Amino acid sequence: HGLWPERNDGSWPSTCTNEAFDPAVIDELGRERFEQHWPNVKSPPSSPEHDDFWIHEWTKHGTCSGLSQKDYFESALESYVPTPALVKMAEGAKVPKKELISAYGGSDMVALVCDARRYLSEVRVCI
Repeated sequence: HGLWPERNDGSWPSTCTNEAFDPAVIDELGRERFEQHWPNVKSPPSSPEHDDFWIHEWTKHGTCSGLSQKDYFESALESYVPTPALVKMAEGAKVPKKELISAYGGSDMVALVCDARRYLSEVRVCI
């Protein structure tokens, strides 16, 4: 659900500085880009809490990236991975893991994460 820095040992740093989120960055880069490629699916745009998702992403992950807020969010937006047709066509249906991995570019490109009910919850890619 975002751009996460990763250490060489595979662990993830978090909340590395106290730099506050700047909401102007969202508007500067284009709110419509965020809504299309990195949406907050838990809060409607009309909600006062709508930006909380991106605040969380910056605070927990972006502050460890070594990038400015603008560069961090731009990098995340540029790294957008489109949803393959296989996933769109099978919404709510079962899809074999092997087919999902192939649709996202193969096992060298992607790791799939499922929730406790075995539903796809994350698609992790290395960029």
